[in-house]
Amino acid sequence: MTSSKSGFRLLLPEITILLIPTVFFYLLTSTLVGGGIVTSPIPWTCTFATLIFCWQMFAYTCLWWSPDRDQYSHQPAPISNNLSSKLLLVWTLWMTSHFVCVLIGAPLFESVAETAAWSTLVTCLLSPPVLSLLDADVDVWMQVLLCGQHEDDRQQRLVYYQACGVAIGSWLSTFTVPLDWDRPWQKWPIPIVSGAVLGYCAGVLASCLVTIRRSKSSKFH
Repeated sequence: MTSSKSGFRLLLPEITILLIPTVFFYLLTSTLVGGGIVTSPIPWTCTFATLIFCWQMFAYTCLWWSPDRDQYSHQPAPISNNLSSKLLLVWTLWMTSHFVCVLIGAPLFESVAETAAWSTLVTCLLSPPVLSLLDADVDVWMQVLLCGQHEDDRQQRLVYYQACGVAIGSWLSTFTVPLDWDRPWQKWPIPIVSGAVLGYCAGVLASCLVTIRRSKSSKFH
């Protein structure tokens, strides 16, 4: 019982600040936007992206804490005042995601608004953790996001797994688009938007599992 409580306590930030609010905002957006994502994909995506971005910036700034192995202290994530680096990251994330989306099959001159909405969602999912947990250090951004070198740092690992989850979830979802099923949810960009959100949640869960495994293994050393 003590072991299960300590495990839940260890994962409390990810569960209460990231996973539960993501599901809540997903359902809330479906209520606010008439017809949900199937009938109004662009308004739904932009609304959800705005909500999740604002929540993450607030949560990482005011609510986030890092429970270590031996102590449990509420420690707000550091926020740098380097505005130019922050804007550069947001712009780069948006442009890169849009460019990659075209490379994997998105129409170049058609459905531009739909692709842009997905790029906005990706930016709103990933920029808050990068800005908050990695600060405004461009070298660290490149090291974590592109090279996957998080040096067993819990916060850097979380950001890396989130980014991988969004990328893999979005990519896998594209396989449903060309299938001859004639389903409403196959319309662009519904699959890739849903894939990004599911991948984001999967990335958080994967980071949680790794954290539990590392925590248990450290007790035997």
